[in-house]
Amino acid sequence: MLLRIKEIAKRKSVTGVALAEMIGITQQNMSNIMNGKINPSLDTLQKIADALGVTVPELFAPQNTTDFTAFIDYKGELKRFNSLDELKLFLDKV
Repeated sequence: MLLRIKEIAKRKSVTGVALAEMIGITQQNMSNIMNGKINPSLDTLQKIADALGVTVPELFAPQNTTDFTAFIDYKGELKRFNSLDELKLFLDKV
């Protein structure tokens, strides 16, 4: 999952340590989220977005320009799909 948390936090002059404290997680977990080592839950993404004053979709890095984007909360994890084919493949698996 490509997230822009680090970029947005830097733009808003918020450190990873401060962001972790704001949303109630450890600095190590925040570091892992910011560096793409772990995927945060939708609840954590919402807390991060609220702390940074952005929406959850704004936390995601823009990918290839497309006229289709879908987000699905599946078992507490936000999944992003950039094409109808990707979405169909996912739905066929679940």
